[in-house]
Amino acid sequence: MWLKAFEGNQADGGDPPANATLYQDVAAPAGDYEVSFFFRKEANYQAESTFVELLENDARIGFLDLTAVDTGGAFEQFSFSGSTAGGSLRVQAKMVNGVDAMANPQSAMFDDFSLSVVPEPSSSVLLLAGMLALAARRRRR
Repeated sequence: MWLKAFEGNQADGGDPPANATLYQDVAAPAGDYEVSFFFRKEANYQAESTFVELLENDARIGFLDLTAVDTGGAFEQFSFSGSTAGGSLRVQAKMVNGVDAMANPQSAMFDDFSLSVVPEPSSSVLLLAGMLALAARRRRR
C-alpha cells in the first residue's frame, strides 16, 4: 500500500487532505493473534495519523500508531497482538488527513501483512514437558 500524502491539500489548500484505508476481513476462532507487517516512511511524509489496527466485529482489539515512527526511509518490520472471543477479524491500515509537504520524498508504504495465531501457553508447556521427559528417560539408559 502506497500512502500518497502529497495528494492532500493541493491547489493552494483547495483540495481536502488525503485518506487511505487498506483492510482484510477473516473469520477467526477464539484465541490470541499477532499482526505483522513492514512499514516505510520517507522524511517529509505528513499525516494527522497513520496506524494499523486489529478489529473484532468492528471493536478494536489491537493497535499500533505509526504517526511518529521514523524508519529513515527504509522498510522495518512491526508487529502487535490482540485477543478475540472469535468472530470476524479485520486487519486495517490507515492514513488520516495526509497533506502535501511541498518537499520530496514524502510517501509512506506498507507491505507483507500477516495474521497468525499465537500458540496457547498450555500447548507449549505440554510440548516442553514431553521433550524434557524424553531427554530424562534417555539419560537414564
